Amino acid sequence: MSEALIQEAFDGRLQTLAGVDLNQIAWFGTTFEPDPRTPYMATQMAGISRARVAAGDNAYAPWSGIYQITYHVPRGDGTAGLLARRDALVAHFDRPLGFSLADGTEVVVDYATPAGQYSDDRWVSAVVRVLWFTTKS
Repeated sequence: MSEALIQEAFDGRLQTLAGVDLNQIAWFGTTFEPDPRTPYMATQMAGISRARVAAGDNAYAPWSGIYQITYHVPRGDGTAGLLARRDALVAHFDRPLGFSLADGTEVVVDYATPAGQYSDDRWVSAVVRVLWFTTKS
């Protein structure tokens, strides 16, 4: 299992969302300077862990984690577009959804959920978290 492969799978799924401008996504690990007049998204793997679910010869320790997308709109643009995009992201990543990775790992989405909003002097932002886990291949 590779965290990078999981990140790539979720990033690839994000690229298929209708209306997404790929030039307005701050991909994790890249340098991105947002246009202060244009909404944009930022991605990250917000958490990853594993826990053993069996012992002995059948021991298996699946991974679980959170893929997070934060959607930012310029302050003053209102929240209608922000909330519509947040809801579209939740629907796009919610069950049933899964990925088969090149190494044979199966990644299953448990659920996608809105995870709050916040603002600063330039942006109003909404967070979507996608909770996932792996299964034996």
